[in-house]
Amino acid sequence: MSTVNNEWKKSVLEKAGLQYITLTGEEWVLLLAGADSSSPILGEYTFHFIFFLYPFSPFNFKTLLIAPYSEQLDKCLKRMLDGGILIKEIKVVNTMVTEAYKLSLKGNTVYRNLKNKIYKKQVLINNHIVRPVANVLNELESLKKTYNGRELFKLLKLLIAKVKNNDFALELRLQDHEIQYLKRVIRYGGV
Repeated sequence: MSTVNNEWKKSVLEKAGLQYITLTGEEWVLLLAGADSSSPILGEYTFHFIFFLYPFSPFNFKTLLIAPYSEQLDKCLKRMLDGGILIKEIKVVNTMVTEAYKLSLKGNTVYRNLKNKIYKKQVLINNHIVRPVANVLNELESLKKTYNGRELFKLLKLLIAKVKNNDFALELRLQDHEIQYLKRVIRYGGV
């Protein structure tokens, strides 16, 4: 059944003259890692927070005790580290010991090739949404510049603010009854 739906979507996009692509999980991570002049991403949790907050993220998430988590994303990061695309180093940033993830030389080459190949195309996200790749790249870069390097506690405070303000990205990730529960916890829990 999903093949029929995908074929129908493909046919409509082709008739509209749209060149579309789908990206693997590793390619999504590659695009984020390469954003902002390939600056290192500080903390593994930053990948999870950014893709959790990105409304068009291809990853499925669950919320753990103190952070959002995607098993798919976790596996992508491991494969990319094992494959030499990403490098992980321990750094001290603002008196905080953290893991810094950056593209290796091989990773930078793969990133540049991917970006050049897909830049003028449309990306089909989760078999539902078609977005220009240029927009996706700009959005990922903006998220990286905004949230990279923030301490976990500050990111948690940000999530609390997003719950209070009915943020669209959370509505995509959480069910209504879960959001209502979080609002009660925030209101009556002294947060």
